[in-house]
Amino acid sequence: NLAFGILGHPAKLNGFHVADLIGALPPTTTFSLIGHSLGARAIVSSLHLLGGGTVRGKARWNPVDGGHRIRVVLAAAAIEHDWLNPGERFGCALAPAECLLNPRTECDLALSIYPLRRPFSSRALARTGFTRKDQRQLGERLVQVSEVDVTPLIGKAHGWPSYCHQQCIASVIAPYVFFEA
Repeated sequence: NLAFGILGHPAKLNGFHVADLIGALPPTTTFSLIGHSLGARAIVSSLHLLGGGTVRGKARWNPVDGGHRIRVVLAAAAIEHDWLNPGERFGCALAPAECLLNPRTECDLALSIYPLRRPFSSRALARTGFTRKDQRQLGERLVQVSEVDVTPLIGKAHGWPSYCHQQCIASVIAPYVFFEA
């Protein structure tokens, strides 16, 4: 549980690097961003920055970019389930994203201790998915979000190989990774 607190801070700050990389490439460039565990935090941080948000009180040095097609997969996402809601920590993250997939698993053992990292924190997005309250708060952005329950395939596992070695999960992720010409 200490690792989430220690490693979560740099993961958020790495969002600046990812956002700057995306912003430096032509607007016609397509991106498939896959974040696993705390990598999901880096991904949503970068999207939040691209959408005009701030991280730890700092915004990007250049204006909001536009035109990129960005698809997102958050596997075993170590972020709170409500952080993508408008006005929350990464509330601007869905603005630059075309779509986002959250493979949800209710039994992820590593994420079962996620709420213990600090008082009054919520459960991880990967374990709860977007709650009904989150869905209401997302409003029209909800059409960008998809979830799939992978609990029967993943079980208590947390590691990336548990996701990428499952043919069923790969077939669900594929449309978020491959863009048609």
